[in-house]
Amino acid sequence: MKINKLTGLILIVLSSLLYWSCGQKNTRDGIKKSFESDLRNFMLEFTDSVNVPGMGFAFYSDKVGTVMQVVGNADNENSLPLQPGTHYPVQSTTKMFLSIVTLQLIGEDRLSLESTIGQWTDNVPNGEHITIRHLLQHTSGLIPYQANTEFMEEYYLNTSKKYNRDDFINAGLAIPYKAENIGTHIYSNTNYLILANIVEKITHNTIGQEYNQRIFRPAGMSNTYYKPEITNDTIEIIKCY
Repeated sequence: MKINKLTGLILIVLSSLLYWSCGQKNTRDGIKKSFESDLRNFMLEFTDSVNVPGMGFAFYSDKVGTVMQVVGNADNENSLPLQPGTHYPVQSTTKMFLSIVTLQLIGEDRLSLESTIGQWTDNVPNGEHITIRHLLQHTSGLIPYQANTEFMEEYYLNTSKKYNRDDFINAGLAIPYKAENIGTHIYSNTNYLILANIVEKITHNTIGQEYNQRIFRPAGMSNTYYKPEITNDTIEIIKCY
């Protein structure tokens, strides 16, 4: 169902692009208004069908400029509506950021793809054979912490408890490791959490500081930040982990 709904959203965008590119007589404002209406109706249907509190979508074309729509709530409990400026956790997009930082350190000869992780951590099984490349490619054989159902159940139920990165790493490491799985692709957040610890040990900076210095500031990403280093974020709609 979700795939079909997302396909519908893509078709709306593509059909609008085709419509604009064909040089219809409709005015720029008329086309934009029609697209916004179709998009909003679809988003309302989509959020209702997949039971999510809210959704934001932005699209840009040289023909009509920026089209932005938001529907639903950022906070259902307090009836706080979603706004164009509402912050979302970027979740696994941070893997791209961490990969960039890691490769920059390799380019600075401070790290190697073939470096084994045992020199930075002593609690990871098979650490003398798992390399930085394995972590980046999800081929270390380490299990995602989400597979630790006992930990995840506690995490979602105990919303007042504060967790740090090592808590999640240890949850993943609590699942028995099979050395024969090294080299096999297993998508696992545990890999990148361990990699983040290694980067911090090498740079003597936090991951947030490295992201700011190496990616966010150079790219002009003034509204992007690493959440654990920000306080009083009152417009987050999804719990970060």
